[in-house]
Amino acid sequence: MLEQGVSPSLDEELSPQFNERVTVEAAQKGDTDALGVLYEHYFPRVFRFVSVRVFQQEDAEDIVNDIFMRIVSNISRFHWEGAPFGAWVFRIARNEVVNHIRRSSRQLEKEPLFDSIPDEKKDHVGDLEKEEALEYVR
Repeated sequence: MLEQGVSPSLDEELSPQFNERVTVEAAQKGDTDALGVLYEHYFPRVFRFVSVRVFQQEDAEDIVNDIFMRIVSNISRFHWEGAPFGAWVFRIARNEVVNHIRRSSRQLEKEPLFDSIPDEKKDHVGDLEKEEALEYVR
């Protein structure tokens, strides 16, 4: 039942049997079944959120796994002040996507992009002539 003056959340409107507050509070007390319910409830939307921002399927799966690990390990820190639980979940998701993009861009910076491009200053004709001369001498 809803308290007087409190409007139902979108989650309650879409899925009346899902009581987010009760489920989150149970999960905060260590109820693994409640964690499973939260996972089942949020997984599809979190996965879509990540997939449209990260184009590699494997990366998206890894990021979603990291997101739910962070949710499980930090759920005791969530407080019902201001934003709903879903906003907290998607803040974690957003942060994980941003972290992934940062790590990926750093990795790209470290990779030698121009190793396969020949050095214009190098005298390739001279090198070939030297090799031919060495072959001739042998």
